[in-house]
Amino acid sequence: MGKISLKTALIGGLIASCVVVATLSRACRLTTKIGHLEGQIEEISAISETDRKAAEKTIAEQTKIIGDMTKKIEVANTEVFKKNEQIKSVNMTLEELDKQYKTLTDCPLQRDNLTKQVTAWKDKFSLAKGIIEDKDGIIFSLTDKYEAQVKITAAVQVQLDNCTTMQTLLEKEVTALKWELRKSRLVGSVKTGIVLAAAGYVIYGLVKGK
Repeated sequence: MGKISLKTALIGGLIASCVVVATLSRACRLTTKIGHLEGQIEEISAISETDRKAAEKTIAEQTKIIGDMTKKIEVANTEVFKKNEQIKSVNMTLEELDKQYKTLTDCPLQRDNLTKQVTAWKDKFSLAKGIIEDKDGIIFSLTDKYEAQVKITAAVQVQLDNCTTMQTLLEKEVTALKWELRKSRLVGSVKTGIVLAAAGYVIYGLVKGK
């Protein structure tokens, strides 16, 4: 009885040991895999937090620039409108002076009239030049607004990219856990059968040895 039961016990124990080792090995691999993913997630989280703070600063700074440029554009547009109205007034003055000049025959009066026309034309030229400068300012302000918006968009995109990366890693972790759980259940069922078979073998050997 001793030889048979010992041999049987050793075989059964070996089978059971193999099952345990395989289980521990799988658990170790799962732990390593999940640990690696969690390490990546922590790294991305730290980067995301840094990028988030940088993005908030950039957005705040560029939003202020956009606000300042909007005010400048409003002021410039107001100035353009005023100058255009002044030019209309100067045009009316020039028309009136031209009509008067055609009726004048006295040289001193003609000279005075022409002097006024020259002054009016200079005023008109100055106003027109001012409008051009105001419109240049509007263009520059619009450019600054556009560049500020581009920077805001880039800052938001960085946050979006980090979020997408984080989501991908978390999805991988969830998928890995689900897959390992399904495999563990399947393998667990098979191993339970093996253990039961090993136990049955041992019991059979012991009974037979008697």
